[in-house]
Amino acid sequence: MNTTRVYKTTILVAVMGMLFLPITGCVSALTQTRLEANAISAGSYTVILYRGYGYRDLDSAAFLDKEGDGISLAENGSETGVIRMKKLDSAHALQEAEYFLGHHADFDYAQIQALTTSDGTLVGYEIRPIFRVVDASGSDPLQITYTAAGNRYLFTVDFRFPPEDPNDRMRR
Repeated sequence: MNTTRVYKTTILVAVMGMLFLPITGCVSALTQTRLEANAISAGSYTVILYRGYGYRDLDSAAFLDKEGDGISLAENGSETGVIRMKKLDSAHALQEAEYFLGHHADFDYAQIQALTTSDGTLVGYEIRPIFRVVDASGSDPLQITYTAAGNRYLFTVDFRFPPEDPNDRMRR
């Protein structure tokens, strides 16, 4: 194997890592742990309902921000398409989130994930829609990322459409 090529590749990977590490906010990311349905802890929550640009967009998600913990969740960027409901008990908050996500025709169920800091502090919950048929490859096209900003975690919701199949005549 050519050592010059390996050396150049290593340098390229290192430089790319240095360029993108500050952008992604990997230093203090939240840990996501998938939970069973209705397994959220009791308490008071602010419900954050995020919808993309239209009523039936696939890039929708809900977040339950635990109140009184000194840490908050917020949309990274514009507040357009964001609805907030404060001081809801856990059962009512989960009900609102699932109702909000359930409007899409291909909605199957809501997946709940606990969001915790590196020291194990519960920040809240991410509730993402799982759709019946979106991508035959089985990959999850809904990408949700978190960036630390002081005592807040900023979330970004992105929907990545699967690459087009050149043999798919329905898309032409």
